[in-house]
Amino acid sequence: MSKTLVIPHPIEITDNQIKQLKDELSHYDVAVKYYADEPTSKEQIIERIKDANYLMIAVLHLNADILSYAKNLEYISITFTGYDHVDIEYCKAHNIKVSNAAGYSTTAVAELTIAMAIMLFRQIIPQYLSLKAAGDRINLPGRELYGKTWGVIGYGNIGKKVVEYAKYLGCNVIVYTRTAHADEKDVIFVTKEYLLKKSDIISLHIPLNTETRHFISYKEFSLMKKDAILINTARALIVDQDAMKDALLNKTISAVATDVLENDPPIDPQYPLLHIDNLFALPHIGYYTSEALERRADIGIRNLINYLNGNVTNEVC
Repeated sequence: MSKTLVIPHPIEITDNQIKQLKDELSHYDVAVKYYADEPTSKEQIIERIKDANYLMIAVLHLNADILSYAKNLEYISITFTGYDHVDIEYCKAHNIKVSNAAGYSTTAVAELTIAMAIMLFRQIIPQYLSLKAAGDRINLPGRELYGKTWGVIGYGNIGKKVVEYAKYLGCNVIVYTRTAHADEKDVIFVTKEYLLKKSDIISLHIPLNTETRHFISYKEFSLMKKDAILINTARALIVDQDAMKDALLNKTISAVATDVLENDPPIDPQYPLLHIDNLFALPHIGYYTSEALERRADIGIRNLINYLNGNVTNEVC
């Protein structure tokens, strides 16, 4: 009996990749249903996935209630690094295998992290706004990254790439990670407290889970230098949002640049954090390059083919 792969929402996969996917899956007697529009309700999501044997998604929230309607579901290929939008415990309990697209956006996110540091240090946004409003610069000199201490929290693929880039810029790089890397001779590993106290720039590259939720909160902000900047291109709730607001308004630190907010866009333009002068926020674009999008779809396709061949790769559960 033939089976079905459902792609229940747009995942920014190219026409060529869809064709490739259909061609490859024809050898496994698997049909493809692709929906090019976002579902507008829980009921519509359920209707789309209920008969699926396999799913391929990007950031579509699938909680236990929604997944419970997909009685034939065997496997989910997430074309995204993060997977906190899928109820992994439900999948484990119901023997649904899950893979993610780890590594597809490493370069894109690392480059954005560097861009954010330069933007904050060189006062690019205030100077641009001043030029537009008054035709001249404001008396707000920037700072150079060269010689500054850059603290990298997390030493996965993205953290390693940021270390590489920051060294090229002449920064003194220190790293905090919960995983030992004794073989890394040219990387300086330090405690979390030491990193927070000594760094001029702190960037976050860790996953969001029960252990890392509010990894940066009131205590951590109080340890930072007053002229330090914090960059978050990971997940919003790694940083306690109330503590961040307090630190910014009270000038406990200089500024925060974040690619992620508590709710992914679209959000209310009146969202309070958007109107804090020393917070620079982006609408979750760290991964959003044409190269990364094509790469993640390719990984998602390979993960599914590998599963059909009895070899789960990039396994989450």
